[in-house]
Amino acid sequence: MVRSSTGKWPMTFQLDDSNAMLPTRKLSGSTRVIVEARISRSGNATPQAGDLRAVSAVVDPRRAGKLRLLINEPIS
Repeated sequence: MVRSSTGKWPMTFQLDDSNAMLPTRKLSGSTRVIVEARISRSGNATPQAGDLRAVSAVVDPRRAGKLRLLINEPIS
């Protein structure tokens, strides 16, 4: 998981085992992942109505190159 304020965007980062949400679920052990980016108005980790998000297609993290996500889908 990567956290940032919107004032620092656009930003580039690399997802790897060091930012796994659960230490026992390493990215390197997966062959299919979905990347989601979200803007939270409240700063809360739980998605809420009014937040905006972007969701990638399923990708293989071992073969995927750069992803570009446009965070513009409202959560209702």
